[in-house]
Amino acid sequence: MNNSIKIACLGESKVQQLSHDDGSQSFACFGDALTTAIYLVRSGLEVSFISVLKDLGKKIICKSWQEEGLNTDLVLTGDNHAFFSSGDFESIQLKLSEFDFVYLTGNILLLLDDAGIEKLIQLLVSLRKRGGKVIFDSNHSSKNWSSDDLARAVYTKFLQVTDVSLPSFVDEADLFQDRAVEDLIARHHAFGIREVVVKNGTGANWLSTKPDKKPREFPLESIQKAIDNSGVGDAFNAAYLATRLSGQSYCSSIKQGQLLAAEVVVNSGAILPNS
Repeated sequence: MNNSIKIACLGESKVQQLSHDDGSQSFACFGDALTTAIYLVRSGLEVSFISVLKDLGKKIICKSWQEEGLNTDLVLTGDNHAFFSSGDFESIQLKLSEFDFVYLTGNILLLLDDAGIEKLIQLLVSLRKRGGKVIFDSNHSSKNWSSDDLARAVYTKFLQVTDVSLPSFVDEADLFQDRAVEDLIARHHAFGIREVVVKNGTGANWLSTKPDKKPREFPLESIQKAIDNSGVGDAFNAAYLATRLSGQSYCSSIKQGQLLAAEVVVNSGAILPNS
């Protein structure tokens, strides 16, 4: 494992405050980029989580993430919807140059206004100019967007600054009128993306790294009866990326992604106990 690689996962963390019978309280956190970040750090990579938390419970929540191994120096205090208006955001701009990869999903884009979208785009452009790479999973859900036109427009902006895309065919097919996985892959390559890895529910995963060659198909070795689908795609992304960044082949990376996804789907909750 190349422990010198530094990854920043940018995402929303939804926080639920729990009250217990003994009068005590605790906090539960969930979010797609957070799930990927935790599985990445468990693989031995150096991972920072970039997010915004309200002051209530922030210390407790960050401590739990730190116990997993996540760097929380760039978890700001405030409201998620004020992500890019935080007075501390300049610290993210300064620190971003230290990262080799930035991972984000479409869910963080829901929190941003037009100005926030442009700020994030410029940050990613600057990162790439310095040799960093952007990893993007739209993780699209139509119910979260006011219109399909807006979702398409925003995703298109981010696909243009993406190096590795990890889309789900189920998520994007209706939105972009992709009739087949090959259509999705061709569309992503058209933006200049070199590495496209497609998730397809219980169907095969697909990989394409060369627009002029036929994509490779990787059937699932076994299909388990799902107990909980939450976090399955996020876990796949983490295992795929961790294996690739360790220098292993595309084939091995997809197999590791499938193995972790298969384990997550037969358990309750997105994040497995840390054994």
